[in-house]
Amino acid sequence: MTLSGKTIVLTGAGGSLAHSVGQALLEAGAELLLVGRGDRPQQARDRLGAGTAVNADLSTLEGALTLREHISGASSLVHTVGAFSMQRVREAQPGQLERVMSANFYSLVYTVQACLPELEKHGEGAIVGISAGQVVRGEGAGAAFYTASKAALSGFLGALDLELGGNLSASVLYPMGAFDTPANRRDMPGVDPSSWISPRDLAEAVVFLLTRGRQGRVRELSVYPPRAG
Repeated sequence: MTLSGKTIVLTGAGGSLAHSVGQALLEAGAELLLVGRGDRPQQARDRLGAGTAVNADLSTLEGALTLREHISGASSLVHTVGAFSMQRVREAQPGQLERVMSANFYSLVYTVQACLPELEKHGEGAIVGISAGQVVRGEGAGAAFYTASKAALSGFLGALDLELGGNLSASVLYPMGAFDTPANRRDMPGVDPSSWISPRDLAEAVVFLLTRGRQGRVRELSVYPPRAG
């Protein structure tokens, strides 16, 4: 199956993962609505060479609702907005929990609320969110706030899938390890990036979730790093 003729809302435009996802979606024939803050959507559009740039602040419901002016015809949503955060619980500072929840959970909820009426008109697409391997493994020492925010994302999408009708589904993608981005290379200079997940593999997993057959829903999909050696 292809995505020819399908319009996809892709959030986090300007980010490394969104760029890889955008490339894969375009290759599959999709039309893209590239959502982000400020000039990042236009920069993403320039890098991809296609798509429509949409400036929206997804950190509030009011900001997300501005999407409704731009998403006519959209059948699916891929939400890549997110932020990693590390702090031991006993040392956490005021506001840190709210910031990571806003980036990883609230932004998804607000975006879904904004897009759902249009997606339900078509009833045959998918809503895809990016969680974290820590949620699957029940880990996250030193990053409890981050893990909690991603667990909230996973739980929300699982429950949402049961509310949806037709062939519209909600799916969670789990990267089961770090993925290779310029930011991770900068922040972890001593780690061999060949042990990380390729963003292209995550992007192709997104395409799979958006093109699954009509008689099966894939609610969760995990992508693991390469085997050592």
